[in-house]
Amino acid sequence: MKSMPVQNIEGRDNIPFSMKFGYGTGDFAVNVAYQVCALYLIYFFTDVFMISAVSAGTIFMVSKLWDAVSDPVVGVITDHTRTKWGKKRPYLLFGAIPLSLAVFLVFAGPKLSEGYRIAYATVTFMLFSTAIAVVSVPYAALIADMTLDAKERSSISGFRGYSPFSVHSSLQGLQNLWLHYSRMRPTASGWLESFMQS
Repeated sequence: MKSMPVQNIEGRDNIPFSMKFGYGTGDFAVNVAYQVCALYLIYFFTDVFMISAVSAGTIFMVSKLWDAVSDPVVGVITDHTRTKWGKKRPYLLFGAIPLSLAVFLVFAGPKLSEGYRIAYATVTFMLFSTAIAVVSVPYAALIADMTLDAKERSSISGFRGYSPFSVHSSLQGLQNLWLHYSRMRPTASGWLESFMQS
């Protein structure tokens, strides 16, 4: 039987611990993709894919400007979605596929000339930014659907907050191993293989 919020005598929602924990854990997978790019992508662009630091920084700036447009657009589209699965569930169910593909493409690093490498990195990173928005924006908005109570929303947000922290800590612990192994295999394909194996 599905666990639902229970109202106490003061009219405040009591969200079960299992629901809060489940919501927080669900953010773990999204943060694996996000933190991998946050921690390693600039290194991959400059030291493996051989893009200049200026170009790599510009790619990150362009992607953030794109985020400022794509995130609100995804939010509006989500709010106007009507399906038998609800407003947000389709994006969580099916958004993982393009997100996984985008992560792969960002780190694939095909052999191209310098100009095409910059274009490839820009397009794939913007694709990643869009794909992660399609999953993370509806996911974040679920809190408002779970309860109207401000204290419960803060509590749920706290459970969600541990996922980025735990992912970041775990990936930092593996950073030296990944970078050491990738230096032993400095090609883009070798780096991607070492990353996938880790």
